[in-house]
Amino acid sequence: MLIVIGCSAPFFSCKKYPEGPYFSLRSKAARLHQNWKLVQYFRDGIDRTTAFMQPYSTYQFNINKDGTMNIHTESYMPQNGSTHIVQVNGKWQLNDKKTDVIFNEEYVNDNDLPQPVLSGIRHDYIILKLTEKELGLQENIITDSLHENKYYFNQN
Repeated sequence: MLIVIGCSAPFFSCKKYPEGPYFSLRSKAARLHQNWKLVQYFRDGIDRTTAFMQPYSTYQFNINKDGTMNIHTESYMPQNGSTHIVQVNGKWQLNDKKTDVIFNEEYVNDNDLPQPVLSGIRHDYIILKLTEKELGLQENIITDSLHENKYYFNQN
């Protein structure tokens, strides 16, 4: 009995991501392959979800098995009564340790522009949480100082 407990303790005692889970039967990549909806946003530890989401009626993040991803946002434009739709397309990959996910934006479709715009922007996110239905990502942005952005998504 002690042998079983002793062997299983390391298996359950540490977790890959700070906010969980301790254990999953699905691979990290399989858990990422989802359509995600933003539910919470923190900037420098302060919940700024309401201000961030104010303009958006939709903020979705889709991670596909084939290594592609897209971000789809819709916001109502009261100035002209139209809906502003932006879709960012690109590729994603996990780093070697599978602690970070890297998004490479290739192009942006914006219904206010006549054609897609090449992007070429890379975003590196630390994975905070990766369960079947929840995803937490942290992005550290250096401008005049270091800012920590945390994004929490639920399966859509």
